Amino acid sequence: MDGKPEVLQDAQFELASMMLEVAIWTSKYGARVSAKEAISEDDAKEILKLFKKAAGIFQAISSQAERLLDKPDPGTDLDHHILGKLFLIYVYNS
Repeated sequence: MDGKPEVLQDAQFELASMMLEVAIWTSKYGARVSAKEAISEDDAKEILKLFKKAAGIFQAISSQAERLLDKPDPGTDLDHHILGKLFLIYVYNS
């Protein structure tokens, strides 16, 4: 974590990285919908669906990250501890 970019040539890494981007976008969109002043029942259902989807993606990434050729460094985005905590956050928020 010295600020140098990390280069990994691994198809599983690319898949996990794209899944991470989708999970982050899904959770941010859920947070955006929940930030409305007046949340309708349909909005609440949408938020629940988005947070559950994000949690499922984080859990799937955690299992994908175990198959990487180059294991992620501790504390990075694909570290299984970080992914596990993100999964728990969105499970408990949904």
